Amino acid sequence: QFGEIGGVLEQVSGAGAMKQWKSLMEKMEPLAGAVAAMPTAALRADIGVALTAGKFLPNFAKTNPLENLKLTKPFSSIVDGAGVSDKF
Repeated sequence: QFGEIGGVLEQVSGAGAMKQWKSLMEKMEPLAGAVAAMPTAALRADIGVALTAGKFLPNFAKTNPLENLKLTKPFSSIVDGAGVSDKF
């Protein structure tokens, strides 16, 4: 498996890449939680958003708003923030 000990990533890129992958996955964890808390299918550009997104607001409110803002930025900023330099 990719990203697991003895997996493709370690075989191809080595232990340094594994460390970077782990760092990236740790940075992605809160973002994954935010996406799970508020599915993009619930968002819409009309008044119906109150019906479709409203039921997810309690879960979304539990997430870190500063982390959630990262979802609006380029993915490269997350990769850079995790210290990834390997091309995987």
